[in-house]
Amino acid sequence: METDGALEPTIYPVLCAWGFTTGENRIPGQQELDQLLSHVGYEQAELKGNQLRLPKGMELDLGAVGKGYAGDLAAEILRKEGISSALLDIGGNIQAIGSRPDGTPWRLGIRSPFGEGYLGVLTVSDCVVVTSGNYERYFVGEDGNEYGHILDPETGRPVDNGLASVTIIAEEGKKGDALSTSLFVMGLPGAEEYWREHRDFEMIAVTEDGQIWMTEGIAPSFVLDEAFANMEQHVITGDQQ
Repeated sequence: METDGALEPTIYPVLCAWGFTTGENRIPGQQELDQLLSHVGYEQAELKGNQLRLPKGMELDLGAVGKGYAGDLAAEILRKEGISSALLDIGGNIQAIGSRPDGTPWRLGIRSPFGEGYLGVLTVSDCVVVTSGNYERYFVGEDGNEYGHILDPETGRPVDNGLASVTIIAEEGKKGDALSTSLFVMGLPGAEEYWREHRDFEMIAVTEDGQIWMTEGIAPSFVLDEAFANMEQHVITGDQQ
């Protein structure tokens, strides 16, 4: 899956520098980031058969796809055992097998990135729903600013592009997991463009200024909670407006 570098599995040393892997958070200096970023870039790795060779200083972080992959494996096992209706929660990733036992779609609450509670309810069947945002894992620096755990691979700094969260609805967990992170990194314009080019998933993007952008295939299945009824809603269509 091509994401133009927005999904970068070799970002782990930079995550460590920010303390997101240990809980000992700090703000690294630009010189340190530049040095670490010189080791970032999956194209530097060598894959031969089933062997992967990483150059010195490079480390992998598969957190952006790990839960999705695990969910796919779990769903595959259940389907092989004849399970036709199930709802799996893999660390916040929701994997829906079929519909509810009574045949109606699943009703899933989409968490608000602005605090406690649900932004709205999504009605779906037989799919994966994954949300990414910097509102769960972050720290407040001595400068008073919030620093989230999703990093821009180009700068090595937390993503700050106006998006509060991105929810992906897809057929596979690993795809939903990867896209929720990479489209969050891309920002709203990049995410819209990526969806128009591929059209094999649906998306709900929430901006920090309180707007909701939904792709046309999922918009009819999402209902805002009354607490957020004043938020502006936009539908992303296949034709660029």
